[in-house]
Amino acid sequence: MYAGHVINAKGVWIGVKLDEPQGNNDGTKDGKRYFECCSKYGVFAKPENVRVGDYPELDPFASDDEF
Repeated sequence: MYAGHVINAKGVWIGVKLDEPQGNNDGTKDGKRYFECCSKYGVFAKPENVRVGDYPELDPFASDDEF
């Protein structure tokens, strides 16, 4: 959702909108909005830690043998 510099952070950051509420923000950092998403659905990460792909949802009731 966002790629660039973020206030009070060195380097370039990637703003990611998650499919599930496992993030730590809503697309804002230090009061500045970088992208739109619901609370807990946003996260900022360094580019080297981001992998783009189509990942299936995990079934919380599946056994480890199914993966």
